[in-house]
Amino acid sequence: MKGFKKIKSIIALSLVILIIVDLFPNVTVDAATNELTVHNIKVVNSDHKRGDATLLDCNGLYVLIDGGPNGSGYNQLYKYLNANCKRNSAGKIVLEAIIISHNHGDHYKGAMRILNDTTNFKVKKVYRTAIDVPTELKSACKNATNGVEIMTVGKIIPLKFNGSTVTVYGPAKNFTSGQSTIKAIDVNNSSTIVTADNGIISGIFMGDLYKAGFEEAIKKYGTTLFNGNYNVCKYGHHGVRITNLVNGKVAQSLQDEVKLYKQYINASFYYLSASKNQIYNTDGTSDPDIYTNYRYIKTNLTNYHTIAAFEGNLVMCVPNMAVIN
Repeated sequence: MKGFKKIKSIIALSLVILIIVDLFPNVTVDAATNELTVHNIKVVNSDHKRGDATLLDCNGLYVLIDGGPNGSGYNQLYKYLNANCKRNSAGKIVLEAIIISHNHGDHYKGAMRILNDTTNFKVKKVYRTAIDVPTELKSACKNATNGVEIMTVGKIIPLKFNGSTVTVYGPAKNFTSGQSTIKAIDVNNSSTIVTADNGIISGIFMGDLYKAGFEEAIKKYGTTLFNGNYNVCKYGHHGVRITNLVNGKVAQSLQDEVKLYKQYINASFYYLSASKNQIYNTDGTSDPDIYTNYRYIKTNLTNYHTIAAFEGNLVMCVPNMAVIN
């Protein structure tokens, strides 16, 4: 009976997600004992604008989802990868894939820097959309040794890495309204979605989808994406939801978006990437309080835990559980 209780406790422990905040920026997780580790990397420029960068460590094989902005944001990304990724015999960090959720600078520019740094990095393949692709990114992608995969609407590509499956879902719809005032929203809503799963821990990473993009993803991918349980979910667009008025109609709503997450994504943990000048009240007005979106989402996602990831880096893995606050 004691042995049975011990097994139960080990199983329960293995379902907990490790959270390490940036008080310890150079924490290295042993990939040999953790088949899948999710690293949400703090990438913030000197103007306090934050982007997204998520490293998936699949038992020593690395996949990068977005690369954050250029400048000091990239310096943080490089420092983190250098501290947490092993180098090959040629002294390079090998990335099996870079997945660019959409072509905004706070997501692709750090990835572009990595692609152009062939001294320190070897990138095997890039997965990106064809929507609003900058010339500089197209040029950098030529350095990927196995080329570029264009994620068109509805395309699904599962990738296998050391017991983990990383699946890239193309945009659910090409949002190209032609209205220059909402071009950025169109690109965000055309984000790819990525999932990662090794049978023990699973994650879903939502790019920068707003409500309209989320709704199209529900129509396109349905139960394939949204009927399972996830350990971790990266909330879209840094947790920012501005009430935009287009032709007098509300285009986006934080309240409606939270309802979608609550209804369609069952996750143990949600996390946000945010910085002070990217946080807004639910009515769209600027708010100096950095915790506004965090509080709103946490309150309305009952029974779930929400993490404000602007504090620093987050590392989530099983087993070898520990919590550092």
